[in-house]
This record gives sequence, structure tokens and C-alpha cells, in this order.
Amino acid sequence: MLWTVGAMTFAPFIANTCGWLVTELGRYPWTVYGMFKMEDSVSPNVTPASLLFSNIVYFLLFGGLAVVMFYLVVRELRKGPDQQEEQEKEEEPATDPFDGGAFNE
Repeated sequence: MLWTVGAMTFAPFIANTCGWLVTELGRYPWTVYGMFKMEDSVSPNVTPASLLFSNIVYFLLFGGLAVVMFYLVVRELRKGPDQQEEQEKEEEPATDPFDGGAFNE
């Protein structure tokens, strides 16, 4: 059961990315059905090489961010819930700065 909870940590990121892809790939806001065809919508200034380059850059950027996020989440999950309690026990309580005697007579 805990493995399921750990795996669901990535669900919002995956759902957000998939929803964005479906939305953007399923529509062409500059194209009007029956009036402005797909052939007319293509920009003459954009080459296939520039599209490929920008897609590769975005893929590498988001892939790198996903790897970093996965690493950080797995690192925290491996510590377990007891790690936080141990850290709290090891910390010394904060001392009152007024206990030094400066204001005591």
C-alpha cells in the first residue's frame, strides 16, 4: 500500500503534462475548420530543423527536471517517516537570549 502512495507522488506531474499535450496537440488555434486550412496555417519562417531543435530542448529540459524530481522524492521516501522524529530529538532546544544575566540583577 505504501508503494502505491509513493508512486502516486508523480501523478499530478504526469496528469498535468499529459493534459497539456492532449490539449495542445488536439487543437490549432490559428486554423478555422473549413475556412483556413492547415496548409495555409504553416509559418514560412519556421523550418523543420528549428521545430526539431526546440522540441529536443524542451524534451531534455523537462526530462532533466523529471529525473531530478524523481531522485529527490525517492531520496526523501527512503529516509522514512522516523527520520524526521530522530532529527527533532537530536536538535538542542533553543536557548533564551535573556537567560545570560544581562537583564537580571
